Amino acid sequence: MRAGHKEGIAVVPVSVRPAMWRALPEIAELQFANDPSKPLSLVSESERDKEFATIAQQIADLTEAVAQRLSGTPRPSDPLRLKMPQPGRRPSPGGPGPHLFISHSKDDGDFAELLKLTLERDCHTAWVDTDRLTPGLDWRLEIDQAIKSAKALIAIMSPQARTSEYVTYEWAFAWGYGTKVIPIMLHETTLHPRLATLQYLDFTNRLARPWSRLLETLSEALNERKPS
Repeated sequence: MRAGHKEGIAVVPVSVRPAMWRALPEIAELQFANDPSKPLSLVSESERDKEFATIAQQIADLTEAVAQRLSGTPRPSDPLRLKMPQPGRRPSPGGPGPHLFISHSKDDGDFAELLKLTLERDCHTAWVDTDRLTPGLDWRLEIDQAIKSAKALIAIMSPQARTSEYVTYEWAFAWGYGTKVIPIMLHETTLHPRLATLQYLDFTNRLARPWSRLLETLSEALNERKPS
């Protein structure tokens, strides 16, 4: 599942039956709402019901995230939103108060946006680089500044992130600078030997993601003093 940025259209591929979707680059580069190797027609009825529920929840989360980003207005009915920065606005690396840096591969961008929305609901400020290579900008300098001023870096790990030079650079720079690194295993993959020494949060099961434990870990990180 991936939000399309052209004309603000969100594209949500769902694998219903076996198909040659890999032959369509425009579809193959997107993240499916379900596992495309296991189309809905090939799973049991009980599994299909679970998949439908998971897909519906993902679409609802994405819809809310997009709506909040477009409106930029907190809902009065939700007291947490009154304390949040406007959705869709990336906090300045040098802005007031500690923030959290979310490192992710392009393929995991939708989950990164969902994570950002979840953190903002808990009154955290999250930094997600949605346009990493803005023309005319030195992306490493911009990212270095953001990581230096971050209280913690959340590394979203997946096979794509494992091979991404950007993700590797970001968590390695944070490690070297003394910024706390919190790995999230979104899709099963081997970890760099250095990252493997850290306890990661297992988000591979969509129906049992440990959001509460993540917020507890972040709370502990925010109370720690960064080494000078």
